[in-house]
Amino acid sequence: MADDTRIVEAHEQTVMVALDQLQAFAATRVRKRGQCTDRTTGNLVAAVFRHDTSRALDPHLHCHAIVFNATLDPMERRWKALQNHDMLAAQSSCGACSSMFCPRGSNACATPVGAAEAEPKRTAAAPARARRRMEQAAPRAQTAGELV
Repeated sequence: MADDTRIVEAHEQTVMVALDQLQAFAATRVRKRGQCTDRTTGNLVAAVFRHDTSRALDPHLHCHAIVFNATLDPMERRWKALQNHDMLAAQSSCGACSSMFCPRGSNACATPVGAAEAEPKRTAAAPARARRRMEQAAPRAQTAGELV
């Protein structure tokens, strides 16, 4: 993954596709003149942060998307609180659709294969190290009377 920018570019495009899909479900509440409804706004304000390692510093390309509690209501022409019920309901289907997205002409959808070829030793050993850490932590937590 280190030298192959196609993987990172494909990942970033996939994240943007997922956010675009979620954005279609963005809404705000309407509480004027006795109304108690939601109005679809179709817009979001979000910040995306990309990371290329896990907390344990194993290779792990992922993004965090922070969606702000704000949407521009085109009818009232003002910023209002985000009503995210429909977004949350659609979240898993948007994620599934975006995971199938692959940039046209790109071979970067085979991210695990590409990542393994780019860094074979670290990538191949990462799941085993993570599993070992979990197995070692579980008995300690149980003997100390903690919940696992």
